[in-house]
Amino acid sequence: MTGRELFEDYAGGMRDGFKLKCWQPGGAGTGFLLPEHLDAQMYAGGIAKVGTRMGTGLAMAVDDSVSMVSLLRNMEEFFSRESCGFCTPCRDGLPWSVKLLRAIENGEGQAGDIETLLGLVGFLGPGKTFCAHAPGAVEPLGSAIKYFRPEFEAGIAPTSAAVPPLARPIVVGA
Repeated sequence: MTGRELFEDYAGGMRDGFKLKCWQPGGAGTGFLLPEHLDAQMYAGGIAKVGTRMGTGLAMAVDDSVSMVSLLRNMEEFFSRESCGFCTPCRDGLPWSVKLLRAIENGEGQAGDIETLLGLVGFLGPGKTFCAHAPGAVEPLGSAIKYFRPEFEAGIAPTSAAVPPLARPIVVGA
């Protein structure tokens, strides 16, 4: 079965007036895919060919009215709350991503914030933490920036001075 069959035949497609912007094949911890990926086969190998994984198998469609920055901020807040706090990358990195996404969402992002988020995607990726929680949390973040970077760039304040990625102090919980 393809993603297209799943969404159109089994789920009834997009409601009238809405257009598919992107979708996740396997729940919140999987990467976003574009409408052109709908013909990917819905099994681990088929989804891997388009750059993500099956995860929990809970597919999600995102319509074109949704802000990807707001969606990611909400997802990262969830993952941050759900972290057990055992390993430093997850305990400190996920709240940091939330803080940066909140600033970008409010149009208060600073030059370098997107690169810092991408750095966090690398620091929290597979093999960098004790469990799969953080890698699952940052996979959708990385893919959202990959496919929808202009939405993230729109939240960078025009007067922000360039700051090298990861050079700003980390303030967790602020």
